[in-house]
Amino acid sequence: NSNTVLDGYDPNAPAVADDAGLTGVDAPTGTLCGATFTPEVTLRNYGSATLVSVDILYDVDGGAQQTFNWTGSLATGMSTTVTLPSMTETAGAHTFNATTSNPNGNLDGNSANDDASNTFNVVVGGQIITFNLQTDCWGDEVTWEVNDGGTTLYSGGPYGPPSATGDAVTDSWCLADGCYDFVIYDDFGDGMNGTATNPCTINGTYSIEDASGTVLASTIAPNAAYGNSETNNFCLTPQSLTADFSASSTTVCAGTSVTFTDLSTGPVTGWDWSFGGGSPAT
Repeated sequence: NSNTVLDGYDPNAPAVADDAGLTGVDAPTGTLCGATFTPEVTLRNYGSATLVSVDILYDVDGGAQQTFNWTGSLATGMSTTVTLPSMTETAGAHTFNATTSNPNGNLDGNSANDDASNTFNVVVGGQIITFNLQTDCWGDEVTWEVNDGGTTLYSGGPYGPPSATGDAVTDSWCLADGCYDFVIYDDFGDGMNGTATNPCTINGTYSIEDASGTVLASTIAPNAAYGNSETNNFCLTPQSLTADFSASSTTVCAGTSVTFTDLSTGPVTGWDWSFGGGSPAT
């Protein structure tokens, strides 16, 4: 066998001067707990010329396309994260689409790498729910799911391998107001009653909490000896909103700065204020 070396030849060198593309959509992705989101994409310079400007066109579900004019300095082969203006969408499943155009004000030399897309789901009025699970010594036997009627929204497990300390798991869910069934399984059929079998010294537990820390559901069977499975129904009710703030000082002279701290509680999605004579005043 013999190798041929061509000095100065790089087979991976850019074939064209102006070639911008997207390597992926960083956001939105997965389940969004609210209707408003801020898209992010990764921009890469595939061309031999330094990228100083490019148009990023984007839409949701093939709807009205918006244009973001990016400017900067991106060397050949380099990438950067671009944050696009916030958007608001309806509840349900969607697809975010983005593409590049006019790199350095010129025709893109390779349109094959321009596009990127990602699917996501919007839960309007959703609440962040925290799930805490501590398995017994045999986490590899444990699985669970959150069901809304006949639809499984979240699931997890099995864990493991077997250990004396079990597995500690924390997960976050976004759920709209309503009632759900949490089902936890054990494929050996003894639940998470670890202390019933030597040498394990721990029993499993779980809890489901809302954003305020209120426990919505927790282990029902004593010692978690639920056999093959346990079903726990829990409900989310609308959270109340309370607007509140504190001030570093309430008696000041003209020209003095005051620091205001937000103390609002509940599912806050926006703020509006007015302090006459201040800067900023609104």
